[in-house]
Amino acid sequence: MAFFSLSHIFILVALVTVIITRRELHSVSILLGLCVCEVICRVLKKASKHPRPTVDFTFGREEFGMPSSHAAFATWVATYVILHCLFRCSGYNTVIRYSIALSVFIFSAVVPYSRVYLHYHYTEQVVAGMGLGVVLSMAWFTFTVKILQPHVFPWLEQVHVVEMLYFKDSSSTQNVLAVEWQESRLRRGMELRVTALKRAKCSTKSKDS
Repeated sequence: MAFFSLSHIFILVALVTVIITRRELHSVSILLGLCVCEVICRVLKKASKHPRPTVDFTFGREEFGMPSSHAAFATWVATYVILHCLFRCSGYNTVIRYSIALSVFIFSAVVPYSRVYLHYHYTEQVVAGMGLGVVLSMAWFTFTVKILQPHVFPWLEQVHVVEMLYFKDSSSTQNVLAVEWQESRLRRGMELRVTALKRAKCSTKSKDS
């Protein structure tokens, strides 16, 4: 249970790694959405002043626990991934899409349960966090699809700094993996043909000599 309770750290590390290696503006927007969710959770905790189950766990932690930011984080990620799989990944295999959606749904249930199991939160704090995560994730997904991808990302791609860092938006591509695979095959085929031509030229020169 402790592993699931700390899973947000692994997710953040994975997300930052994807941003660095893939340079996708969509990944950056997901990170920003998670940051917004975290800020809202902290504000609500300070406003509600709802204590955690025991004082033993407050050392080095926030004193208040309503809503659970871990539960909000997990359900935010799960909701966003599910929405993305259902509505934005039509180019991928249906079984894979629904398998991913089911996996993150289970994840979104286990993480909040682990927070209650480890006595970090009351049940109502976790339920509030889950509800907040779902609402904020749906709002951010809509904001991304309706505003960021059609209007903001194309403008950002023209910014000099963004161009220098090779950030891009591949949201219009139905299946990025298939396109990259095809491009890799074509590039590999061209390299093989160039190598074959060079070898043919070398063999011709040796025969002439």
